[in-house]
Amino acid sequence: MPLGMFSFWAWSRVFGAGELAMRSINLVWAAIALAAFARVGRLLLIPWLPVFFAIQPFVWYYTNYARTPLMQMAGGALLLAGATGFLPGGKKAAMDAVLLCLGGLLLSGTHILGMLPLAAVACWIVLQGIWQKLRFSLGAKTLLFLSMSVLIALSAYYVTTLLHGISGDKYWVVSPANVFFVIYEFLGFSGVGPGRQDLRDIMKGMASSFGIFPFIPGLILLAAAYLFLFAAATKSWMTREIPPAACAQGIGPKCPARSYVLLSPWLMGLGVPLLSVSALFLIALALGQPFWGRELAGAFPFWILALGITIHWARQGIWRKVGRLAGGAILICLLTSSLLIRFAPRHRHDDYRGAATEALKLSTAGKTIWWAADYLCGTYYGLPTQDTEITGSPGKIFPARNRDDPGSPDAIILSRCDIFDSRGSVARLIGSGTYEKICGFKAFEVWEKKKR
Repeated sequence: MPLGMFSFWAWSRVFGAGELAMRSINLVWAAIALAAFARVGRLLLIPWLPVFFAIQPFVWYYTNYARTPLMQMAGGALLLAGATGFLPGGKKAAMDAVLLCLGGLLLSGTHILGMLPLAAVACWIVLQGIWQKLRFSLGAKTLLFLSMSVLIALSAYYVTTLLHGISGDKYWVVSPANVFFVIYEFLGFSGVGPGRQDLRDIMKGMASSFGIFPFIPGLILLAAAYLFLFAAATKSWMTREIPPAACAQGIGPKCPARSYVLLSPWLMGLGVPLLSVSALFLIALALGQPFWGRELAGAFPFWILALGITIHWARQGIWRKVGRLAGGAILICLLTSSLLIRFAPRHRHDDYRGAATEALKLSTAGKTIWWAADYLCGTYYGLPTQDTEITGSPGKIFPARNRDDPGSPDAIILSRCDIFDSRGSVARLIGSGTYEKICGFKAFEVWEKKKR
């Protein structure tokens, strides 16, 4: 999408197109998101919100991801920081309008699906405006008008793109499993559970469901912690023991005990992800395009706000001991999940670097190789692979992209067979008995023709 592609291009002009440089841009977006959460935490008197965001497994995984999810999170966090100023009792400062516009433009310009959380927030602000009878200054009205003009132009671009047709991963049908994956990632289960690809294979029936058994204790522990946390927070509400809390903008410790200032942002934090995933599921059904959690990265900051407020509530009231214990367990589980995502072998990203190095070594030895993987990633790591044959030196490397007759190469480098060999032609060649597996990398197998 426009801003996503432009940001990578501009970053590479300054810092180069190396792997480390292309991933390091995520640190900039993470810093912006943390600054936005610091503002939200200051307004709501929950100062630990930035730290809570920083330990999320969802953030840790996509920080080491050369795509735009962190950029979407930064846009969503700025949007959240701006929307927080429209809470009951807020002063509706000019900075809120600025943050709203910046967040909305960054989120929607980074990814077409950023329009979903943006639309949900816009509906919430309209409802708040009608309820509170908000009045905007001339400067804020001008800024909002200019931003809306840009968004309309951007929407026209997206509509034109959709009319020209879209393509995407169709190796998995759209089903409630897509929604499950979003929930699984948002709640932080991804680190304590199986690796992403392993879980996908289990859910698609390509691997035995027994593979999930070793991870059941950790998954149950985190699920139980969430259950007790929400039970404690609900009990606090039912017994009316929520203490005074909320905006630093004129609402302080002297407000009445039955203060509902945090209810509005909690509803927004929970409502934006729910509306976004519901709308995306309907769109996915209509288009036949499956989706993953990263497509809704812009809504993730809102979920963190809702969960943070829930923890704040659960630590009060008659069940505060249960709430504090559950909140502590969730924090420990989330941090453990993040560390596992960073260091556990099962959570490593697909090793295109290692596979490409092996392909070049085989090619240099004069062997003909079929590259049954993403050819653009292969090109990035130095492979001379394109949609057509490219002659190596002295060997040849061909892209085996779901062709019916891949020929009989000297070696085959195969990644995910359901994506890059959906017709099974490469698998049939390997299964003929003339090839043997010589090595493997994360998400890759290297097969070489047996010596006679």
